[in-house]
Amino acid sequence: MTEVKLVVYPNPVLLKKCEPITEFNQELKELAEAMQSLMCKQEGLGLAAPQVGKSVCLVVCELSYQMEILVNPVIIDHSDTVVKTVEGCLSLPGLEVRIKDRWEHIRIKAQDLLGQEFERLLAQKDAVIVQHELDHLSGVLLPDVALKD
Repeated sequence: MTEVKLVVYPNPVLLKKCEPITEFNQELKELAEAMQSLMCKQEGLGLAAPQVGKSVCLVVCELSYQMEILVNPVIIDHSDTVVKTVEGCLSLPGLEVRIKDRWEHIRIKAQDLLGQEFERLLAQKDAVIVQHELDHLSGVLLPDVALKD
């Protein structure tokens, strides 16, 4: 099994825009499994590939309905309603910040580990988790989206 380690700031991989995944193979499956294992061990709710040193568009999340693996995820629609949240991040240990804007409802399009496309409508906490992880895929960290007092 692939072994991964948590990457923490200021590692430059956290600031890079990730590349789309084009090969759906055993290596991708093993990376996703290793990320899930690390996320659970760290008691996180989500983990993006840059957080394990890989600059690719892969996210694993523990959502209210199940563990979800999102390959090449994008938000394709959202509500106008925004929520203020307080978020932490495994790659910025000990930091919790108030976030200025997270949509309360989002629709995402992604692929599974076989490359099959699917869509999900996510609400509230699940929507916030996925938005946080998608920020990682764009090289955006919590201080970038924090509410400035």
